[in-house]
Amino acid sequence: MVDLVELHTKHASQHSSELAKVAKQLLTTEAFSLQTPVALDRGQGVEAVAVGSLGGCLKASSALASPLMKQFLELREDSGADAAWEKLANDPETGEEFCAVWDACQEELERGVVCSVDDLVAFVGASKEAYNSQYKHLLVVLQQGGRLSSYKVEAQSLLG
Repeated sequence: MVDLVELHTKHASQHSSELAKVAKQLLTTEAFSLQTPVALDRGQGVEAVAVGSLGGCLKASSALASPLMKQFLELREDSGADAAWEKLANDPETGEEFCAVWDACQEELERGVVCSVDDLVAFVGASKEAYNSQYKHLLVVLQQGGRLSSYKVEAQSLLG
């Protein structure tokens, strides 16, 4: 399992000059909005993106945000993927619906989906929280293959 703290610390160190450029943009904004810049790294370097535009940069899925998929993910944590799938697929009330959602998710993942629409909403909330903190923080969204993570870094500290 990947140690996200280590990954994020290493990323911030390796890309400090690129992150500093985005931090400068962030520090000039007067109020939080969907145009507030965040740093996005999809593996080809860091770019400044308006937080409200992340949905145009990252392939997102509404099926992954469905209540049945959320239930699957929770059950998977407790009992493993196979047991969670069996339980939900064989449920007499929702089994058929779960299988349809499952198939939709599999198709979307094959097309390169990396997050749910709920994740995009969460990035907006995290960016707003980071912006409104005592010292403005920059939200950094990092994509490595099919996995996303994010971290916050104090914007002024990036400027040296």
